[in-house]
Amino acid sequence: MFCPKCGSSLPEGTRFCTICGNQLDSPEASAKKFPILAVIIPVLALLAAGIVAILLQNGRSRPAPDVSSAESSSAYVESSSARSESSSEASHEISFEDSQVGPSGSSEATDSSSELGKQESSAESSGEMAQSKAAAVMELVTTDTSNYPLVTAYFRVQDAQTHASIDGLTTEDFAVEERLAGGEYVAREVKSAMQLKGSQGLNVVLAADKSDSIYDSDMVKIQQVMTSFVRKLNFDAGDKAEVLAFDSIVQQMAYFTNDPGLLVNGINNMSTDGMTALYNAIHDGVNHATLQGGARCVIAFTDGIDNQSIYTSEEVIQYALKNQVPVYIIGVGSDVDTYTLQDIADRTGGRYWFIDDLYDLEDIYNEIYASQMEIYAVEYLSDDQAEPTDARDLKVAVDSDSCEGGIEVSFTPSAAMKQREHTSRYELVIGSYTWEEASQRCQEMGGHLATITSQSENDELAAKAEEAELKYVWIGGYTSYDSDNHVFGHWVTGEEFSYENWSKDEPSRYDIGDGEPEWYLMLWTVPELGGWTWNDQRNDPVSYVATMADKMGFICEYEE
Repeated sequence: MFCPKCGSSLPEGTRFCTICGNQLDSPEASAKKFPILAVIIPVLALLAAGIVAILLQNGRSRPAPDVSSAESSSAYVESSSARSESSSEASHEISFEDSQVGPSGSSEATDSSSELGKQESSAESSGEMAQSKAAAVMELVTTDTSNYPLVTAYFRVQDAQTHASIDGLTTEDFAVEERLAGGEYVAREVKSAMQLKGSQGLNVVLAADKSDSIYDSDMVKIQQVMTSFVRKLNFDAGDKAEVLAFDSIVQQMAYFTNDPGLLVNGINNMSTDGMTALYNAIHDGVNHATLQGGARCVIAFTDGIDNQSIYTSEEVIQYALKNQVPVYIIGVGSDVDTYTLQDIADRTGGRYWFIDDLYDLEDIYNEIYASQMEIYAVEYLSDDQAEPTDARDLKVAVDSDSCEGGIEVSFTPSAAMKQREHTSRYELVIGSYTWEEASQRCQEMGGHLATITSQSENDELAAKAEEAELKYVWIGGYTSYDSDNHVFGHWVTGEEFSYENWSKDEPSRYDIGDGEPEWYLMLWTVPELGGWTWNDQRNDPVSYVATMADKMGFICEYEE
């Protein structure tokens, strides 16, 4: 019998439905009222079972072949192998012509089946329908031609939807075409493609505000955070860092090095003083990072508005773009020019943060470093008949099992420092240069202004100057005020300033004649003052004492 309310099948003679509780008629009446249910319910059960079976059958891979004979088994294996090879080849066939590139140079995915990022993957051997590949968005960060004709182009590769970095791509997943001026696109051999993390070093400039608006207690925090960060750099993988500090001028507290001891010493020698030359510091940082080549960035923080630079914010932006150096900026406190700092960071490919607590610097430093480690270094062989700094167009495509995309960009590589052999540790250059010009020339030559850490070194450099009949020679140091308003010296390399050879009444920090600030170290000889000693000088002493011009020069030092 069946319940007239819910249709449940019940034992004969049941008075109440055990499913819905409905009071039932007599068994005879129920059978007469609902004879059809006895037929319908079993039929529905059979139909449901059939549908499930059909769905299961359609969801399975095709039935395995009859392998009762060696011939049929061999044919199946061969067929599967051929399909596997074909699928593998197709997944790494990278097309350039079908890539649509947006005005910013980044690749844009479209719905066309012929375009990058939209090809279907055939993976029948897995027994499942393969999922479509993710569209990859590529961004050129910087380039390096210091080992030309080997060119290294650095790219971010991100998921177009999630913007997350796509990791794990290999050399085989990239293809490169290059066009030089007046030529056609030529396929280039990709020698290597891998992310920076664990494989290649980063050249990072840390530019720190040390103007007198920063309290001494805040400087302690800054020094602690910067020290912690540089100690975490992966120097074994090739990381190098430079520490710049800026107030009224920009000082190299530690020239580019992989020695954490020098970096920490440079950081600890920072003391607050003067105005705020932020744009000069960013400009110098971009310049120094460019000379190093490779993957590079500048990270600067400031607590105030620039009031001392010779460069404008727009000039800094254009210079960073020309040299392909992203600038990251952290604004501290309420007096920063947020709009301008944001503009510099955004337009150079960096990022801007605003913080109230200086200890937050550490998390930001670590975040920037982690994002740099996601960048891919793609090395390819260019035309050895061209110049390393020639303008060129580049098409790069990526096609892996999980993603595909492409980018088309135009760029002119910046000249990095050319490593060259030196017959001597020191090189004397004769000429009437300012200190800043001399420092720049030395770095372009692959060295730095000489530092003097012993009497024997002082005597050696003095002998070189005497032999060239010079009297005034720039060396690589600055003077600063400490927290007790005492003048102290600092080397551009971050070396200990333990040996000193000052002239009488030096360092003065200001010219006794016109009161001009004197920040830069000079090795000079004044017979009345005891021969070859040190003096702190203004950047351009010839503008004040013209007779110095014929007896001036500088000494470069090359590290082993």
